[in-house]
Amino acid sequence: MDSEPTAQRVSNRLIVKLDRERYVLDEDLDREANAIAADIAGAEVERVSHSGRVLLNLSAEVDATSLAEELSTRDGVVYAEPDVIDRAQNPDG
Repeated sequence: MDSEPTAQRVSNRLIVKLDRERYVLDEDLDREANAIAADIAGAEVERVSHSGRVLLNLSAEVDATSLAEELSTRDGVVYAEPDVIDRAQNPDG
């Protein structure tokens, strides 16, 4: 049986979920995503989805786990977490 993990953290990316009830318009999401990135040295918004999920690229110096914990307390943020790459396991083992 393969004991390899099914998910791997991406050290330089963060997913931030914004509150869609607070940021109703897509322009509001974009504005808040850019405001968050502006508060983080070297961060860039890679993508903002209509659901309010923001993918941030971070500089190598940033600790994504600590930053996620910090951003999770920000008004208008539902959650923040380091990005992961998921792999489906072979159901046959």
